[in-house]
Amino acid sequence: MAWAIADWEKRLGRQAAEGDLEPLSWALIELGRSVNGGQYLVSVQELQYISRQIAVYFEGIDVLLTPTLAEPPAALGTFDSPPGEPLTGLFRAASYTPFTPPFNVTGQPGSRCRCTGARTGCPSGCSSSGVSATRRPCLHWPVSSSRRPRGRSAGRRSRPREDRGGQPPGHSALPE
Repeated sequence: MAWAIADWEKRLGRQAAEGDLEPLSWALIELGRSVNGGQYLVSVQELQYISRQIAVYFEGIDVLLTPTLAEPPAALGTFDSPPGEPLTGLFRAASYTPFTPPFNVTGQPGSRCRCTGARTGCPSGCSSSGVSATRRPCLHWPVSSSRRPRGRSAGRRSRPREDRGGQPPGHSALPE
């Protein structure tokens, strides 16, 4: 965020002030400004290393299923930060959704399936992440349910789809 606010400061011809932004945004900008170029590049290098480790892990599997959340659905206000501690809610949210960030870094395809908890009735779900689309095409796969499907597609079997000129679904078939 620090580079984005620096760009806007240049466009507007003035420095941003704390009162111009929400507390979390201001805290993230100050955090970004405290990191020098060398520290930033070391962080990028570490994320690239982790991405390569995850890619090696996926050489042995096609799909990884994880819960969508690390705990039951949170009540409203759970992620609110107390006054003077704007990062608290962000850190709390990170522990609530720990399965998503690695795939935000790697750029691997993923999807979410919303379910209703049988015992609690609370919404929950599962996430799936697949291999990199550059390694082999992603396949559409069905998610089974305890309920019998209804409608025109009931009883039909799902098949992998490879359309768009042999490209995995969701990828452009435009020539390079």
